[in-house]
Amino acid sequence: MDDKTYNTWDVIVKILGFLATALSIYIGITQFSNQQKATAELEMNKNFWTAQNTVYTEICKNAGALAASLDDPKTFAAEKTKFLTYYYGEMVLVEDDSVKQHMIALKAYLDVFRIKDPDMGVILTRKIIELSDACRNSSITFKRANLK
Repeated sequence: MDDKTYNTWDVIVKILGFLATALSIYIGITQFSNQQKATAELEMNKNFWTAQNTVYTEICKNAGALAASLDDPKTFAAEKTKFLTYYYGEMVLVEDDSVKQHMIALKAYLDVFRIKDPDMGVILTRKIIELSDACRNSSITFKRANLK
């Protein structure tokens, strides 16, 4: 092999070596960046799920207090006010479509609810249980989808 051929191959090998190094650095940076994004998204989803569970727990406690206070109009009125606070406030931030539908149904029923009517009390209790089930299912679904 003469010097010219040797020098040509030497340059080609060096260029290929440089390109291989540059490519491996690029791939490493890209993978690291993607991993950082995935980690940040997972952390955000965990934070959302934690907040969602907190609000769902509070609304379920409140709804349970509504059902338990059917014999006490004063307590019922206070719990209804608390429910409306969640309805117009925190729930909007975390509820999914199913929970939203159950919240709307319960609020609409509370608008026409008469505490002295025992049949309405039974229906109210059923709507409260349905809301609690929707909250549980929403939480489980969100966790399965986002926190693998």
